[in-house]
Amino acid sequence: MPTLPLNVYNQVMSMNDLDGAFKPSRATYIISPELTYAPGTQALKGKISGWELLCSVLAFAAPVTSVSSLIPFVIQGGGIGAPLLILAATVLMLSFSIGFVAMSEHVTKPGAFYAYVAEACGIKIGNGTAFVAVFAYFTLGFCTVALIGPVFSSFLSEVFGISGVPWYVGSMLSFMITGFLSYLRIDLSAKILTLTMFAEIAVVLIFNLIVPFSNNGQNFSVEPLSPSHFLDGNFTVAFLYSIIIFIGFESTAVYRDEVKNPKKTIPFVTYAAVLFIGCFYAFSAWMTITAYGVDNVMEAANKDTANLFMNAMATYMGKTSVDITRGILIISAIACLLSAHNALARYIYSLSRNGAISHKFGKIHPKHMSPYVASLSCTLGWALATLAFIKSDPSLLYAQVGGVGTYAMLILMSLTSIAVLYFFLRRKEFSFRTTVCPLLAVAGILSFTLLTTVNFHYLTGGEPGSGIWLQLIIVGMFAFGYFSALFRPRSASLAATES
Repeated sequence: MPTLPLNVYNQVMSMNDLDGAFKPSRATYIISPELTYAPGTQALKGKISGWELLCSVLAFAAPVTSVSSLIPFVIQGGGIGAPLLILAATVLMLSFSIGFVAMSEHVTKPGAFYAYVAEACGIKIGNGTAFVAVFAYFTLGFCTVALIGPVFSSFLSEVFGISGVPWYVGSMLSFMITGFLSYLRIDLSAKILTLTMFAEIAVVLIFNLIVPFSNNGQNFSVEPLSPSHFLDGNFTVAFLYSIIIFIGFESTAVYRDEVKNPKKTIPFVTYAAVLFIGCFYAFSAWMTITAYGVDNVMEAANKDTANLFMNAMATYMGKTSVDITRGILIISAIACLLSAHNALARYIYSLSRNGAISHKFGKIHPKHMSPYVASLSCTLGWALATLAFIKSDPSLLYAQVGGVGTYAMLILMSLTSIAVLYFFLRRKEFSFRTTVCPLLAVAGILSFTLLTTVNFHYLTGGEPGSGIWLQLIIVGMFAFGYFSALFRPRSASLAATES
């Protein structure tokens, strides 16, 4: 789920106040069709349609949360050129996706990022990447849990007059709901996420269509689309949050075994997700700017960043629409958590299938055909984490956990973009899909990840350098995965073939 900086999160929580020839790599054995999976594990099966998979992926992007919370921050940082920044991020993510999809023709097993890295760079590096991926999805899920609790308590207080509900009550309810749904067939989750996406997109789309025709179109302007505004403001910060908007689109590959016709469905959904997120959010940023006018939006953004969208909605659609949207925001966050839960469970399941962790996590429910052991482990993990931090400030918890999870995802994207480029260079395949796009992705994503490393405090809050220990956790997860490949019997045997 896209995360907010601590200062913006705190404002969100006060929202109630508003009115070529290829020689297979040795690592190929981990994911090739010839692989005999770890004993005791079972194969996933499903029949998710392309549309349902797309909605599952978009749920992770949390449209209502992104438009109401992240896009205002892009506007505050990037000025009225925010729509162009989002479109630029779309081009970068599309470049990554083209190489990602091209390599998917050679990676026929689920596992997403880590499967690609293992194929290109070997099982040890792949295993390290896998543990970073599990950590990233777990922390992003937990930061969503930390967000839902206070929002739920605030909603009960303001709308129903029920006050004094601790934040962890809503948090626990959220992962109990997603744990139950993730335990069942993936088809049910997909249908629920599809309905949720319709509601979220409808709310934002109605706002986007009302704004340009209000006040006789006096505020409407194409100036935000002028290239002269591309570098307005703080480019690094604004572009960072433009990239964060896209987190989750890569999870399409995790569902390879559960979709109809994966060879066609996975590429289509990946491209569709990137294009929809980019175009829809760029248009939403444009209309948010239009709601205030190009001459007034920056003053409004600097005055009340987090409520920029909600204040505009109250002006153009009335306060009742804001109350409804706040309710949908809770549903949006739970849908995001469900999407993260499903993806995390399948990452854990894939690790088990490939022998990196105990085979018990690779078991499939005989009736629901879900990775129920892996799913239950996610629910238990979030429950233990909630209990461990039950006396913590949820705003600080959200910022730090979400920040480190977002940073871990950027690390994953960097590793995967490098792996894709290396994979095709080693095969001596030189084309737009296999060389040009992966090269652009490596240059863009790696450069921006390095910038984020230096400016990590923007993600977690606090002073520069205060979150180094959080970055070291990610390094530790990679090292743990890397060396565990040498000590687990199955992974060690595969790793030994590379030496």
